[in-house]
Amino acid sequence: MKDAYILFRNEYPQNKEEIYSLIKEFCRKHDLYYSGPITGDPWLVRIEGEVYTVDIREEKEDSGSAYWIIYCLQKKHLYLFRNILEPA
Repeated sequence: MKDAYILFRNEYPQNKEEIYSLIKEFCRKHDLYYSGPITGDPWLVRIEGEVYTVDIREEKEDSGSAYWIIYCLQKKHLYLFRNILEPA
């Protein structure tokens, strides 16, 4: 169990299904059990039996090119990641 899983992507995921697919593929590659979005809240997924909140953010490099970060944050530790998720 981890507090967070962080995925990087060069292109913006087009929809939630693509985000779920990226998380599922990540879990498969790392031998993690992924059970998909939790009914009632499309931004919650279950990895290794734990509930994670999904968030996606754009980051820009000094060169101006952008990339995307998909965060899967354990719900009980969200307060630890406020400085990452909320711009200063």
